[in-house]
Amino acid sequence: MENEIKIDEVSYLEIEINIILQNIKNNNTQYDFNKEDDIDKILLTYFYEENSDGGKLAISWFNQKGCNEFCNGVSDIQRIVKQYWMNEFKEELCDSFLTPHEMIKTYVYCKAKQLIRDKL
Repeated sequence: MENEIKIDEVSYLEIEINIILQNIKNNNTQYDFNKEDDIDKILLTYFYEENSDGGKLAISWFNQKGCNEFCNGVSDIQRIVKQYWMNEFKEELCDSFLTPHEMIKTYVYCKAKQLIRDKL
């Protein structure tokens, strides 16, 4: 099994995700970043739903990286998503289950979740 990689040790898209989080805090008074239910709503609405800010960020990153940078980054991202999947669903993630875009979108979701939790 591959060595475990911790999401807080990886910084792909961290600046961009923090900008989205800050915009949510500044522009959406209906959400409380200290409430678990609100955090779940924020993560789904802004980072995982179709056409969400996180989804757009993932596709942008996917489309803008050069081959070497994409291949190097996606290896770390895949390991993080596989670990998340195992922790969340108690089963291994099949390599063909997620498209590359869905895998990056899942990473963006996980990274946003980690960043929110770190700031609580």
